[in-house]
Amino acid sequence: MRTTTFRSRGLLALAGAIFFLAVAATVFAVHDDNLFELGEPPYNAGSANIAGDGNPATGPDWGDLFTSTGSLKDVIAVAGRPDYKDYGGIGADFVKDDIATGSSTDNTVFDLGKMNDQVSAWTWKVGNVPKKDDIRNVYLYATVDPVPDPIDGKNHLRLYAGIERINANGDAHLSIELNQDTILPKNDHTFSGARTAGDLAISMDFSTGGGFGTLSIYRWNGAGFDIVQNLGAEGCNAGNTVCAFNNGVAITGILGDSIDPNGFTEIGMDLTKLVPGGQLPCFGGIMFKTRSAVSLGSDLKDFSLSSLKLCGLEVTKNCSDTLSGQPINFTGSIENVGIVPLKNISITDDQPGSSIAPLAATVLQPGQSVAYTGSYTPSASSGNATDTVTATGHAYDSTGQSVTDTAKATCKIDVASISVTKQCTAGKPGDPILFSGTITNTGTILLNDISITDDQPGSVITPASISSLVAGASVGYSGSYIPDLTPGSKADMVHVVGHKADSSTVEAFGSATCTVTGPPTISKAFAATTIPQFGTTTLSFTITNTNAVSLAGIGFSDALPAGLVIDNPVVLSGSCGGGSISTGTDSISLSGATLGPLGSCTFSVKVAGTTLGVKNNLTGKVTSTAGGDGNQAFATLSVEEGKVIIHKTSDATPSTTLGNTITYSFQITNTGTSTISSFTVTDTKLGAITCPVSSLAPGASTTCTATHVV
Repeated sequence: MRTTTFRSRGLLALAGAIFFLAVAATVFAVHDDNLFELGEPPYNAGSANIAGDGNPATGPDWGDLFTSTGSLKDVIAVAGRPDYKDYGGIGADFVKDDIATGSSTDNTVFDLGKMNDQVSAWTWKVGNVPKKDDIRNVYLYATVDPVPDPIDGKNHLRLYAGIERINANGDAHLSIELNQDTILPKNDHTFSGARTAGDLAISMDFSTGGGFGTLSIYRWNGAGFDIVQNLGAEGCNAGNTVCAFNNGVAITGILGDSIDPNGFTEIGMDLTKLVPGGQLPCFGGIMFKTRSAVSLGSDLKDFSLSSLKLCGLEVTKNCSDTLSGQPINFTGSIENVGIVPLKNISITDDQPGSSIAPLAATVLQPGQSVAYTGSYTPSASSGNATDTVTATGHAYDSTGQSVTDTAKATCKIDVASISVTKQCTAGKPGDPILFSGTITNTGTILLNDISITDDQPGSVITPASISSLVAGASVGYSGSYIPDLTPGSKADMVHVVGHKADSSTVEAFGSATCTVTGPPTISKAFAATTIPQFGTTTLSFTITNTNAVSLAGIGFSDALPAGLVIDNPVVLSGSCGGGSISTGTDSISLSGATLGPLGSCTFSVKVAGTTLGVKNNLTGKVTSTAGGDGNQAFATLSVEEGKVIIHKTSDATPSTTLGNTITYSFQITNTGTSTISSFTVTDTKLGAITCPVSSLAPGASTTCTATHVV
């Protein structure tokens, strides 16, 4: 691919203000004053030059557009805007091409291919070509007539080009091709892109010694070139729509190179005239080529690449200073400075989180513009912030060839800011939440009339306001509020507002979350709802921590009602969070238990009913260190009179003698109305009797047996 040692390119965008340009309705020739200094009056052969005559009224010459290094000049009118825009141009470009001099080689010359071949047939290499075919520097400049042509009503597009060759010895053949597709050399030494119907080619032939021979203009029809116009000699055609001149004397190039006579050629073309009655395509690139002979079928030699866009957008941008942490608001306009309609107009900003309001129009005719507004929050907290917008449009239709322009603006970020911190502590439901924090002037200017409020109803803050805070100063505050009675997380926010000298405000927010800890809950239950007198049952307790945090110091006590006692011996099952479970004759208590978030525990004790009747049992309140008192648990048990019939028999007979074994049977029947949960059978002689069951439902019976040796 072509190695460019220096390149300067401006997007083709018509300047918003035209400097040194006085427009007359009769200015339509490509060599006329005010457009470009193409040759010199009376436009004879050999009048091409680079430096120009120094008279802005005649329009710019190449030396007015480019510096001695090839970059775009910016010495007149609006600073920061290239001079080609101030002269009324829509684009300018300078390309320094590789040349093969001494022991050096040209990095971009053709290897294979002919002018009339498809692009896919071209290849390139590193090498050298004859000096007469070696392109050194190329110049480009484009304008759009500021007023419509009185004949066709169009604002004509004019292209000016200048080409330097190393020398003018021998005949030479040069072409300039305007392509809609982008054609570029690839790493594999082929070319990307392809010709498109409507592409233009300007072919120039030079005789021995570099004298100007002929100039022909061709249009690609999709398969080959059609001749559009032929200029037989140096100068201008009859309509002054195509002019071409060589330098008749030695001149100095932009970069200081000495150019032999006929080594520099400049050409001007009214491209609109070359496509009468049709739409000019958006040319995406321009390629300068040399070849070995007049024929378009001759071998290609050297090439150089530039870009040109006939479609143009110009976007402007302004922004307003802002406070630290606040958005920067920006405005501007997008103008169609080309000569074809642009559709699907859009604009973006390069700052993260930026937003731009929908455009009032997304289709712009030539010369039309649309305003835009947007904003973004700068990442910097002080100093300056710069952002860039990019406007994009599409030629002719919404999916046509795109054209873009960029604009940037820098605004100051005023350093006025305030911060607030907040901490809180909470207790049990119904207790006030206490909060405190620090207000700091984090900016560099004085803040006045600082107020602080909390978002919770009934909150109290001390102090409620501060008269002023110098930069860097801080002041503390404290406050409280009563939360609702529901345990759990409680969040609130303080809002601090300070005022600058101009009464504009800065603000800050501070929030904190505290947990109101609720008490544990307790439930209890008897395993049986009814037992006989002196019967037993199990009394169980379940304690639950309903909080998302641990609870410690959990405990309760339960005094059993009269006639209900802890069974002896004590039968205790389960545990609770490492707490201590204590029993008395008629009481049980828990202390020092700890339960994790949403944890629970269950334990039980065996109790006995000593007197008849309903036993209503209500515990004391379950409590904890952080959660305070909770609920009481209630359970009831009925102790009823038990009715048992025991019928004892044996298998002894009159013949039973000493040494015989006698079997005794004890039939136990529950004739009561409640279940006997446990019973034992003893005999004065036989001792404890083993029974198959230990409980009897009402009306049930069982038989227990024992043996005795006589």
